Amino acid sequence: MSPKLEMNTAARQVLLATRGLLEEKFIRKVTTTLGVVTAILFTISFISYRSLTTFINASNQVTYTQEFLTELEDLVSHLKDVESGQRGYLLTGKERYLEPYSAAVREVGQALKALEKLTAAHHPNQQQQLQTLELIVTQKLTELKQTIELRQDKGLEAALQVVQTDRGKNLMDNIRRVSREMENEEKAVLKQYMFQSQVNSRQAIFTFFGGICLTFSLLAGVYYLIYREIGQRQLAEAALRESKRRLQAQNMVLMELARRKTLSLGDLNAAVREITEAATNVLGIERVGVWLYNDERSKIHCIDLYEWNTSRHSQGMELAAVNYPAYFQALQEARTIAAHDAHTDPRTKEFSQFYLSPLGITSMLDAPIWLDSRLLAN
Repeated sequence: MSPKLEMNTAARQVLLATRGLLEEKFIRKVTTTLGVVTAILFTISFISYRSLTTFINASNQVTYTQEFLTELEDLVSHLKDVESGQRGYLLTGKERYLEPYSAAVREVGQALKALEKLTAAHHPNQQQQLQTLELIVTQKLTELKQTIELRQDKGLEAALQVVQTDRGKNLMDNIRRVSREMENEEKAVLKQYMFQSQVNSRQAIFTFFGGICLTFSLLAGVYYLIYREIGQRQLAEAALRESKRRLQAQNMVLMELARRKTLSLGDLNAAVREITEAATNVLGIERVGVWLYNDERSKIHCIDLYEWNTSRHSQGMELAAVNYPAYFQALQEARTIAAHDAHTDPRTKEFSQFYLSPLGITSMLDAPIWLDSRLLAN
């Protein structure tokens, strides 16, 4: 395989690998964000459903309470009608006063059955109170029936003696007391339902709007990630294309240099000049030089320095190890010296005052040349 084909294959492999990493990272971010959005929407739905359920329960409780209180009021009202019919009969002895009495007794029975049905379906805790109320109502009806029978059999005086014992009044007072207790308990339960409904409603509203805002924020974040990913991918692909172009250019230069006969003819200086010119053009840098050690390895001298801006070659400059010990030590230890900020890099900062600053050099890249484990040049 030719060097040029190897370079192109490597560049394609790097491009594909980088694309794969970018896509995997991007998909992971987007998937995570969409998962969070889904969880938020699910939470909103759950809380909204719970709030709606509580609202429906509260509405049903309101309806039940209204029916219960109505039946309770009707019961007391019918008992009053029973008493009115009883009093009218006791005072007059006329049978026509027993007609409203009998009708009211039937209404009392119906009201008790309605209360039993309501408590069994919606409020079992009231059943014990209702049983107590039914017992007192039964006693009250028995007392009223007794006075009517006494009026029929023994006359008004006998009936009045039972009335004057206040037993009937006490039973009616107990009926009112138990009714109020049942009414208060029902209202307390209704109040609790309404309070919970309001709490859930506020919670649902807060969750809904907060969740919607957060969802839109996350979706905006997804949009930003997609937008940024596209930009980063375009930049990465542009950088890879530029890298590929440089690799191809370097490959072409190397092949061109290999085809030339300058070095094979033994003209080292001419070959070095061609190499430095080619390096400046391919790498896009201002200065390229080749330096050789002296026999004592105490200094290096420049056999060619090419400056791209002026297209000028120069040579003869020397650098002594005694003046730049850190740099010479780095040449021995490192395969390359890549100093992005040559003024502060500990390997190259010795050049700052007398070499870098006067020439406006900011960065340095030195590649030592080794032959048989012996450092020859850089």
